[in-house]
Amino acid sequence: MGLILVTTIDVERPVGVGGVNRPDDVKTVQATLNQIHYLWGGTADQQLAVDGLVGPKTIKAIKRFQKRNFAWADGLVEPGKDTIQKMNQINGGLVDIIVVEAAGVPDNGAIQESRDMWEGEMQVYSVGDMVSQTLTWLSLDPGKLIKTMTIIGHAGPGDQRIGAGNGGFDGGFPSRSLTLTNIMLEVPDPGQSASPTLWGTAADELPLLASSFAPDGLVILGGCQIARNNFTYNQSGFATGGPRTIDGQDLLRAVSAALGGNVRVEGGQIDQDSRRGIEGLCVRCNADSCVVGLGSSRFLEGPTDDFVPIPGPFGPGDFPGGNFNMA
Repeated sequence: MGLILVTTIDVERPVGVGGVNRPDDVKTVQATLNQIHYLWGGTADQQLAVDGLVGPKTIKAIKRFQKRNFAWADGLVEPGKDTIQKMNQINGGLVDIIVVEAAGVPDNGAIQESRDMWEGEMQVYSVGDMVSQTLTWLSLDPGKLIKTMTIIGHAGPGDQRIGAGNGGFDGGFPSRSLTLTNIMLEVPDPGQSASPTLWGTAADELPLLASSFAPDGLVILGGCQIARNNFTYNQSGFATGGPRTIDGQDLLRAVSAALGGNVRVEGGQIDQDSRRGIEGLCVRCNADSCVVGLGSSRFLEGPTDDFVPIPGPFGPGDFPGGNFNMA
């Protein structure tokens, strides 16, 4: 499965709400939206008239595309900016998937905010649910690869799970529930020499997505303190043994390894702010190494790749919640 080669398009003047709306530019936007599958915010299932006229249907289509891809919608397509760039990305074969915990799972308000903000997000209860829905979506529009998968939910050090937090709901040890997740680590009890690894169904299910990512694919685990290290749980994941210490970077590397080793996986080191555009300090890893950075991917506002690495090495006390020893 390879990328689709298409001609990059642009508009000369803004199209849409408050735009200049040159007929040729309007036709470009209308025709481009018609080429994009509805899963990614296009109108391939309900074609716009390519007539160069900006009416209610064209405005509605522009806004839906923006809401699907950015969680905001101003109804304006400007030359060289986000909306037209995203249209080109999708027509080039790269798509973004936004995963949010399903309604009915414990929620601190930020998750419901995410559900309300996005148009066409994937709501899931489990890793298996996420994998099956993703493969179904990609089968409906063959040839697409995932550029960014953003998974929004509660989290804690050493796990990415929904409705669990960092110990309050589960008595201080990683959940074994079938909520998202089983994307978590099975960390050896004290005295064992085995390396931390994914456990639960995620160990079998996540590899099914490996071939669906672009070579520079990115997974964003959007939640608080996912990459925090040196956090001690009271018991093991099986409620035996312990206490034991989890390094959240092991989780990021384990998820990358499950996806083939090259897909980058990002998580927060400190509590992310629920306001749009604020995530705080983050860590990004492949299967072999990690980088500390700022900026991150603004998971509530839309996947971007504005991660800015911070030079190391780091020592004890450099970051809240744990010690980094990364070059």
